[in-house]
Amino acid sequence: MWLCMNNAFLSVVKDRTDPTDRTLLVRARRKAHLKRFLGRSAKIDETPHGDYRWRARVSRDKLSWIMDWHCQNLSYDNFKNSVQEKELHDMYLTWWSDHNKYQEKVTPRPPMKAASSRYAHMLRPFATNGIDEQDDPTVCPNSGLPCIKGCDRKECLGLNVPLNEWPMDGVVVARSERTGS
Repeated sequence: MWLCMNNAFLSVVKDRTDPTDRTLLVRARRKAHLKRFLGRSAKIDETPHGDYRWRARVSRDKLSWIMDWHCQNLSYDNFKNSVQEKELHDMYLTWWSDHNKYQEKVTPRPPMKAASSRYAHMLRPFATNGIDEQDDPTVCPNSGLPCIKGCDRKECLGLNVPLNEWPMDGVVVARSERTGS
């Protein structure tokens, strides 16, 4: 099981060395991720040639309690924007894009509608590189988010606003500056 936390990426598997089946192996590619998730006092082993370099053995009950604690203390409303570590954020963003493509193959979204003129004033602050609200919406090949054709796709990550929450009948445009990462 992969755990994508906003400050750690972990892999949890059954501990093959435990005949009682009460222990799980929590693995990470970075030692700091295990410490953040399990606590500073966790006993962490290094396996330099393993697929995950850092590992800790944790009882199923303790891991359940730790996961419950993380769920009870979750405070963000946008996961990607809550990830502070750049490399971790970039890895998650790549996955998000891949997952979005996977979803679209099975259940494509309905065609996007053109923005109504009553919302044109809302579009203007988000237009980038001379693009205005008259341009046709498309999906950014980098992020998979709706944006405007011709946007700077190296920078574009859309608005991260679910289409059903955007007040323009499903139209979202790109902007050049985002808050967060």
